[in-house]
Amino acid sequence: MHKSVMSIITILLLAVAAGLCEEFLFRDLLFNLFTKILSKIRYVLLWSTILSSICFGLAHFVNLARQDFVVTFQQVIAVTAIGLMLCTIRILTNNMWLNVIMHIAFDISPLVVTGDIIGKWSAIIVSGLWIGGISLLTIWTYNHHCLKEN
Repeated sequence: MHKSVMSIITILLLAVAAGLCEEFLFRDLLFNLFTKILSKIRYVLLWSTILSSICFGLAHFVNLARQDFVVTFQQVIAVTAIGLMLCTIRILTNNMWLNVIMHIAFDISPLVVTGDIIGKWSAIIVSGLWIGGISLLTIWTYNHHCLKEN
């Protein structure tokens, strides 16, 4: 089989595996574990989101095996922000499959595949603050609304 076709198949298979495994590990198992552990805390959804997203980001330090520290650290920051966004979607939709599909889409995007998404600190910080900030504000608002109803 042609090398580029094999590369595309490999990228697709890795994206599907990562989307399934990482979403069910971080947005289902860990998120639910944190909500159980923190159930007595006022903003349980917010804290569970933050903790599971940090775990998601830190798990990407495994990439140090194939790339240098600065690139990996930038990836950890970006992925933590994406984790916040995916948790927001998980909370608002209560649907893991939408997260899996979005995760796969992120992983097969040309920016991720080519590595062009990483490299400029300003872009990482601005996009991380933007994605993370909106996600946290959304979860805080939703959690606050839920507390008012109870």
